[in-house]
Amino acid sequence: MKKTILVPIDFSPSAQNALHYALAWAVELEARLEVLHVYGGTFSLEEMPAFQLGQGREEALLQRLTEFSQIPAGVPGANLVLSRQLRLHPTVADAIVERSKEMAADYIVMGTKGSHDPFERWLGSVSSTVAQRARCPVFLIPKPSRFQGFKHLLYASNFESVSPPLIDQISAWAQRYQAKVHFIHVDDIPGRPAEEFATLEDELYQRLFKNGDPPFPLNLATVRASSVSKGLRQYASENDIDLLILVNRQRQFWDNVLGESLTKDMALGTTVPLLVLDYDTPQ
Repeated sequence: MKKTILVPIDFSPSAQNALHYALAWAVELEARLEVLHVYGGTFSLEEMPAFQLGQGREEALLQRLTEFSQIPAGVPGANLVLSRQLRLHPTVADAIVERSKEMAADYIVMGTKGSHDPFERWLGSVSSTVAQRARCPVFLIPKPSRFQGFKHLLYASNFESVSPPLIDQISAWAQRYQAKVHFIHVDDIPGRPAEEFATLEDELYQRLFKNGDPPFPLNLATVRASSVSKGLRQYASENDIDLLILVNRQRQFWDNVLGESLTKDMALGTTVPLLVLDYDTPQ
């Protein structure tokens, strides 16, 4: 059965970039793709160009959605047949999650917003809400990312979140793209004994090597930094990471990432896509 990808868009350049990313990935996966726009009740600046006198609200937005999702020749996936969906809903994130459940989406791909700090809007609003509530993996794609496969996966872990189903999922990703997996824990508490992480690291090794050598190259490391985001940013930049993976069941860890001053500390790099997995429903 073909995989399905849901791409929520708001007619912004960031959404267009995410759509192009998803199209290229859909070609590689041989997946079906649906483009979704949620209208919250008032026209945004991005929606205003769609409105013309004499047109109804839904007619104008459907026309804008169709025009926006027409892919120029030469763009990977330009020949892919898309489906389009317009929803009227006061809460954008809820509508996206609901639609993903209705269509049994395998993945959601969303763009990041451009502001003084891209992560302020990326991880602080609709995208972060969808990533925490969706029951399927959610990709958050910052500009100007282009899909070119994945060679280095950074799994941001407290080591306790690596269950057998997650290991299987990460292993499948690594084998598909012949990627190296970096299992990274960020220690942001000064003075914490190193022995504590040595024990956790040993437990993770036991899980990974339970059935012999893992079928992918890997690296396990603890990074000491003043914050989780700074530690991840530093490691990602030094190791050519092209996909950063988080698991949303680890509430303490997740809140640690989201609770920091995003305009100052949450700077993982605007070219590193983020994949948020749901702990309870591995794909």
